[in-house]
Formats: sequence, C-alpha cells, structure tokens
Amino acid sequence: MTKNFRFFSLFGLLFIPFLLTPLGNIAFSASTLKVTMPNKAFKWTTGKKYPIKWSKGNAGAYVKIQLTKSDNHYKWITKKTKNDGKYTWKIPSTVVTSSAYKIKITSTKNKKVFDSSNKTFTITKASNSGGGDTLKITAPNGGESWGLVSTNTIKWDKGTVGGDVILELRTGSGTSGSTELEITAQTKNDGAYSWKIPDTVATGTNYKIRIRSITDRDLTDTSNKTFSIVDSASLSLTSSAFTVGGKIPVKYTCDGNGASPPLTISGVSSSVKELVLFLDDLDGTPTATNTTTDWNHWVVTNIPVGGQFKDYRKPAGSVEGKNSEGDLKFRPICPPGSKGDRTKHNYRFTLYAIDKKLNNNSSTRAEIVTAMDDAILQKKTLTFFFESP
Repeated sequence: MTKNFRFFSLFGLLFIPFLLTPLGNIAFSASTLKVTMPNKAFKWTTGKKYPIKWSKGNAGAYVKIQLTKSDNHYKWITKKTKNDGKYTWKIPSTVVTSSAYKIKITSTKNKKVFDSSNKTFTITKASNSGGGDTLKITAPNGGESWGLVSTNTIKWDKGTVGGDVILELRTGSGTSGSTELEITAQTKNDGAYSWKIPDTVATGTNYKIRIRSITDRDLTDTSNKTFSIVDSASLSLTSSAFTVGGKIPVKYTCDGNGASPPLTISGVSSSVKELVLFLDDLDGTPTATNTTTDWNHWVVTNIPVGGQFKDYRKPAGSVEGKNSEGDLKFRPICPPGSKGDRTKHNYRFTLYAIDKKLNNNSSTRAEIVTAMDDAILQKKTLTFFFESP
C-alpha cells in the first residue's frame, strides 16, 4: 500500500507539468498584428471607398478582414488578402447604419493572431439630399482678391465628416488643374483655417482652394470659381539717384566717393514694426564665407517706420549688420576691373517690412533672413546696374 501510494504520487508529480504545458510543447508569442485604421470614431458612408490599414506583425503572408458589430461577426470584407498593411474597401449599400462597428483582421495561417479596432466607428447610408458626409468650400468661392503675406480665413461646410482634412491651393480646373501649394497637410475639420499667404506664391487670377478628407480621399470639394492673389503691398522703395533698372552714377561706387545712395520709403503698413534693407550684387563672386553669387554689400536692420536714407547716411536708430566682407558698414559698389573699365554688374536693394522687432547683434544677411521667418508683411525690391563709361 505504501509502495503503491509512493508510485502514484511520483507519477503524478511527473505528469502534472506535462498537463500544464501547451499541446505539442508549442509556445505562441503575442501577436504584433495591429489594426491602425479605422481605430477611432470615424464616420464612413456606404457606397464610398475607405482605407483599412494595419501593422503586419507576425501574421504571415495573408490575412482575412471582417466587419464586426457589437464585437460579433457581421460580414466578411475579404477572406484572403496579402498581409501588406493596407486594403481599400468600398462599403456595400446593404450595410446597415450603426455606430458599433469595428474591423477585425486575422492571420489565415494562425487564427490566434488577430487584432480589432480599439474603438467603434460609424457607418451611415449615403445621402441623396446633398447633406450628410459632404465638404463644401465657402470662402474663397469666386471673385475674392487676397493679398500676398496677408492673413485670410479659408472656410467650408464640414458636414458630418470625421477626421481631419487637407487644404491645397490649385490653379485651373478639372483634369487640367494642378496643385500649386499644399497649404496644410492636416488640420481639424472645424470649418475654418487661418492662412498667411507666403510671398513665394505668384500673383494671379486663376486660383482655387481644394479641401479633401484624410479618411476618404474621394470626399473633396473645390472653390466654385477662381479668386485672385495680388501684391497687396503698397510699399514703395525709390531713389532720386537712379531710375528702376537704370545705371547708378559713379559717385555711388568705388570709382567715385563710394557714398551710399539716397532711398525713399513709403506705403508702409500700419502693422509694421520694423524695416530691414539688403543690398546685393547679383553677379558677385562666391567666397569662402559667401558661396552664393548674390554677394552682400549692406545689411541694415531696426530701420524705424518712416525712416529715410540720405547720401552717406542710414536712418537714425538703424543698425548695420555684417556684409559678405565681414564688415559692419556699407561696402561701396565696386565690380571687378580697373577704374573706367569695370565689369558690368547688376544690383538689388531689398526692403522688408516685418511685424516684429529684431535683435541685430552684428548679424549676417543669412541670420537676419532666418530671424524674419514668418514675420514678413511687405517686400519691395529696387534694381540697378553699374557699368563703366
């Protein structure tokens, strides 16, 4: 009796670990398959196409995708598709309206490897009345005139579309239209977006705004008619010493007195806090410190609004930065060559009107350009050339 008891006790101790070990001694690792879209409270519409996305993880070569409702199987979207992380689904019109849907993705080789949307999403019926899941641009919608570097509000009817939207500046229409600028790659679908038009946008009369849903790229709208982007800057920069695009007198070069020329500034916006001026030789020779051909002769910041330039003098209170020679002063206009036989060079004054104060501590042109980023309200150029008699 004692021997038998010991035998069965020993047998039990040996057999219990076997019972606790998974069949076949196989240890399934945690699945890294993960649904990434839809994974929050989206609103999708029957008859439209939507992207289903997932992290491939350890699901193997193929997966199956199903639509669940209240965590129960509702319908198969596909019973076999490549495990490449994406699948475009056009929702059948037979799918009923509900806010309890989730997407479930399962490996075809191992049913224990699966994942479902973290949160439920809604599927609604397509509307025939023009409402519901629609986006509609309301401003600019035709005939408006918006100025460069001005801030304007793009407006739209947001409908019941979930998720964020993309805004683009377009020219032309239909298949002949093209995107000139992505205004924002992602913003809330709240019906309004404040846009400061960059000074790099070309002026023109053939612009439209296009809005597009991120969750449904087919859901889009464009301004009904074109609007204009104009040079709103009434800023003016002139000189009594030369005409626009004309020849500068010898007096203002190294062959003369090397004076800085007189400049008149007008038309400064009331919101401007400071003016900045550059003088650049557009045909300059690159150096070790200035690798571009637009060689800088003069950097002037902290120019007070209403400040004027006279011969040899910058406006009171303004500050000179570091030119391409490394000097804190006006470098006289002096193309290569000997006196009376110098190479013809083109020059440009550039005046910036900005909406903030700069702290110019012996700054270079490049440093000032960086400091002015997103602060430029107006810009004006004045070109001229020097050529020996």
